[in-house]
Amino acid sequence: MDSSLKPQENHFVALGQLLTGAGVPADRTEQLVTGMLAQSARETRLAVSRDICALVDGYIQGLDERYATRLDDAQKLMTKLTVELEVSRRRMRDERFSRSRTVIALILLQLLASAVMLVSLNFNGRATAVDVGSAADVALGPGFEVLER
Repeated sequence: MDSSLKPQENHFVALGQLLTGAGVPADRTEQLVTGMLAQSARETRLAVSRDICALVDGYIQGLDERYATRLDDAQKLMTKLTVELEVSRRRMRDERFSRSRTVIALILLQLLASAVMLVSLNFNGRATAVDVGSAADVALGPGFEVLER
């Protein structure tokens, strides 16, 4: 007899021998033992499946706990980066508008200075330092001074 089929180690073999000893026909004994083996295999498969699911769930829960803070940190970082990006966009837009205003102001000052020169050339053909200084005062507006050399 195979060592794996010893009656004291395998209860299915012992059951088969018990049924044969009780006078149950061999075909019926084989059918009963085969049915019990199939049922035992289904139960074992189900138990192993449940154990594997429990292990996987535990592993996933451990990963969730371990990486939950990292995910929160990543989301906080993304929020900070989004805010910084929006702030830098606004600064760039404001700087562009500020540069545009400065360029427009310089062009207007040049236009005004050209107009003052044309007017002074029409009167007597010469411009005096007083005329240019007063024209600069008018162009700059109140509160600004032209530095003298």
